[in-house]
Amino acid sequence: MFSLLLAALSVSVSSPPGAPPLRAPETLILGDPTGIEWSGLEPGETVRLHALRRTTATRFENGQRADTPVLLHAWADYRVGNDGQVDPDRSPAIDGTYKGLDANGLLWSGWPAGDSRIGPGSRADLPTDLLTDQRTLLVVPERAGLLLAPRAIPLRSFSDRVRFTELTVHRDGVSGVFASLDGARAKPALIQLHGSEGGSITDARARAGRLAERGFSVLALNYVAYGWTGGIAGVEPTLANVPVETIDRARSWLASRPEVASSRIGLIGGSKGAEFALVAATRYPWIKAVVGCVPSDAVWAGYGREPKPGELLSSWTIAGKPLPFIPYDRYDDVFSGKATAAEVHVRSRQKAGEAAVKASLIPIERITAPLLLLSGGKDEVWPSAIMSASIAAAAQRRRAPRVTHLSWPDAGHNICGTGTAPVRETGSDGAADAKASGEAFRATLQFLRATL
Repeated sequence: MFSLLLAALSVSVSSPPGAPPLRAPETLILGDPTGIEWSGLEPGETVRLHALRRTTATRFENGQRADTPVLLHAWADYRVGNDGQVDPDRSPAIDGTYKGLDANGLLWSGWPAGDSRIGPGSRADLPTDLLTDQRTLLVVPERAGLLLAPRAIPLRSFSDRVRFTELTVHRDGVSGVFASLDGARAKPALIQLHGSEGGSITDARARAGRLAERGFSVLALNYVAYGWTGGIAGVEPTLANVPVETIDRARSWLASRPEVASSRIGLIGGSKGAEFALVAATRYPWIKAVVGCVPSDAVWAGYGREPKPGELLSSWTIAGKPLPFIPYDRYDDVFSGKATAAEVHVRSRQKAGEAAVKASLIPIERITAPLLLLSGGKDEVWPSAIMSASIAAAAQRRRAPRVTHLSWPDAGHNICGTGTAPVRETGSDGAADAKASGEAFRATLQFLRATL
């Protein structure tokens, strides 16, 4: 398909004689540098790059999901350096749908075509008809007001080098997807933990593949799969009293694989998965590194079903015993629009009282692995920046292992990706989350490579 598309590009829009070439990779792995370079330009001149990308905007109205195809238009102006080159990976945008230095800017910053916020970069003659799918970025150079020949760049979450194995509870003891590079041997390994959205094989494959592409052997673990989504055989159907021992079963499976260095296994989790990762790290010294993206410093109540007579519903159990937790105070206020989830978490913590909160705190001093915590100052799910700071302070007081806390004051809860997802397809601005997500992803890789 792409060969036909590129052929169409060569005849639809052509560059004038002597126009500087635009170089781009044959395939862009999302999260990697773009590899786009424009050379042969005049030092000091200003040039423009447009980036077109198709996606789907999802909205929920009256309980119904509505998906709408969207064409996104991003653009940026760059001042050419003394070497006569522009490189979005290293050249700051001086104007456009994003500004400053952001290697992912052309990928995340597009507004729906025709949106007034596209501003002076908007033009009606862009070759939008050449972009036919959601897995391609069409980059169109503009110089002195003239559009030059575009480049179509296929977008992939991971390459064909990644190999996958699907795990089932019946056969393997846990559910999830294992991913590693073809031919990998004795690589550092990760157990990756999803958030409160629950697990699925499709999502596990995507999460595992993204990290396997970077050289890790990864088991994306499904520890909850809600019944209303169809569930997964053998996996907890609600986020209530989930056994922490699930993590140790995952380690046992990993230790049997030739792709895994069994003495170099870490945990990485986002949101509820970060809470789970920190709880597990207090129990298992074989865990050599922990990344908690928008984590909690405490255990919260379980949910998804009514407790049996006399039963306590924590999120987690150890040896069948529910861990102490903070109960929720009227969480239904979130669904009725009376409060944000963050407000409910703050209110619930205050109402629980000092003794209950103290009992629910994750005992960071028991963790032997170094920790990387990532948080957003405007998190509306729960106050991850405050709770991460609490973890870091507790670790410092108790001389626990090294804790690195990176926080983005203007970002929210959605900072656990690669920073390449389009965030404006519904017309709302997610710029702070996108920028933080890219920086958090790079910091995560750096941390894991240094500690595993």
